[in-house]
Amino acid sequence: WGRARRTLLPETVVSRLGDNSTAARKSPLTGPRSGMPSPNPLHPPDATQHRLGARSGGHFPRGLQWIAAAKVWSVTEVVAHLYGVEADILAGNLDGVGTSAWADDQVRRFAPTGMHELLERWNQVGPDVEALGGGFPPRVAAQFVFDACAHEHDIRGAFGWAGARDADSVVVGLTFVEAALLQLVADRQLPGLELESPYFEATIGAAPTPARLSTSTFELFRTFGGRRSLSQIHDLPWQGDPDPYLELFSTGPLTPPAQPLIE
Repeated sequence: WGRARRTLLPETVVSRLGDNSTAARKSPLTGPRSGMPSPNPLHPPDATQHRLGARSGGHFPRGLQWIAAAKVWSVTEVVAHLYGVEADILAGNLDGVGTSAWADDQVRRFAPTGMHELLERWNQVGPDVEALGGGFPPRVAAQFVFDACAHEHDIRGAFGWAGARDADSVVVGLTFVEAALLQLVADRQLPGLELESPYFEATIGAAPTPARLSTSTFELFRTFGGRRSLSQIHDLPWQGDPDPYLELFSTGPLTPPAQPLIE
């Protein structure tokens, strides 16, 4: 990591991304999980871009809106954010990186460009971001993948383009969610929780674990990525009582929409 960081990213950028943080050093991305994919953390965002481009043929229907968690963005605004993340990383524009304000500013700056120009620009910067390779701190890389994958499926949902639900980016995004859940469960002194799916499993907190959630990998990703309402979360196939864990969904990317989202 150290050699790649010095070669591929300026030290000032890496420092501001948080490479020296405890969370970065303990990221689940630092080691593979048995039986699950071990993707390069920078490949999934690039794959998201290519999958959307291939599915759309470079042309997105106009006028559709999509509710992403608590805010309403048009599809053009979502793409402006996805492009803006990569453009800002390359430009070193990292004040407030990863925050809602950072994302909103990307939408403000780039959405007026229009979808056609945004897709052209996104295609241009994508290879440059991927070429950074291992220069990202692992936890930050996982967060970028989580964000890109979440919005990929927001766009897919807006147009009825189901697919890529077992992609590597879903699994990598869940490692970011896992790190957040570990901290939240510890801070709130909740009992341990087991998560289980075909391509991802995790023990959140210490034993004993009185509750287990077993469902599809995609459903775990959308549930703990702020895309399922509290009623939907409660109705998932829990083993044990889910109620103590519902308070986890009041913070950050876990915040659920007010209305159920069916995908």
